[in-house]
Amino acid sequence: MASLEELAQEAEDSGEFERALKLWRQLASVTSDPIILCRLGSVASQLKKWQEAEEAFNRAIKLDHSLSLAMECLADLFRSRDDADHAVNLAVAREWLLRAVKIDKTARALTVLGATCAAMGDRDAALDALSEAIQVNDSYEEAYFNLALLEKEANPQRAVTMLEKAVELDTNYLEAHQQLGILCQKQRKLLEAEYHFRRCVEIDPADYWALLYLANNLAVQGHSGTAEERFRAAIDLRPDDPTAYEFFADWLDENSRSEEATSVRERLRDLR
Repeated sequence: MASLEELAQEAEDSGEFERALKLWRQLASVTSDPIILCRLGSVASQLKKWQEAEEAFNRAIKLDHSLSLAMECLADLFRSRDDADHAVNLAVAREWLLRAVKIDKTARALTVLGATCAAMGDRDAALDALSEAIQVNDSYEEAYFNLALLEKEANPQRAVTMLEKAVELDTNYLEAHQQLGILCQKQRKLLEAEYHFRRCVEIDPADYWALLYLANNLAVQGHSGTAEERFRAAIDLRPDDPTAYEFFADWLDENSRSEEATSVRERLRDLR
């Protein structure tokens, strides 16, 4: 017979978060294991039960003052929660991450610290944390990706290098392929951009923005037939989202298909 912990894990793995939460609560009520409390807090966070999650993580830290995992979980909670001022939440998240990395300098914690500092507008602190993450683990693709996001405006070529390293480490890193496609498109490297947008669609055929980026890329290259297919696929994927209709209508106008463009805009007006 499966243990309560196994049942909780099975429920969580299958996306039954309400059931998982009940089971983790049961476990937390009969044990003083800080890891169980972290599991409880993580599922509560998934369900946006922010206060319960915070209390669970704090209880875990009271049981083990050196548990950096609980501190990282608290940081993730404050980065995600929407029940208070976002700037205040980011500042709290940064404090918990700073405490966590004093105990255990993992690449993950340093990367999240860097992303948090970047979100707060502290570029220098973000660069320091992300660079240190790579020193700790030079195979941690998330650190390269976040460095690229930090550099893409000021130093796009370095951003490309960081993203290429990220996809070298994880060939199915969708977000990195997408950012590479965007940067290549801006640099007029249209075939390279097309490759990365196609990889996004291969990785996730339901990626709405990848379909739109690919459609635009193909349109710029003059591949009208395949561009139109991608525009229509994006509309089919999200029939209630106006973005694809707007792009498609503009493209139809540019290709002297004004009546069809008008029809698309009429569908768009119906949405609104």
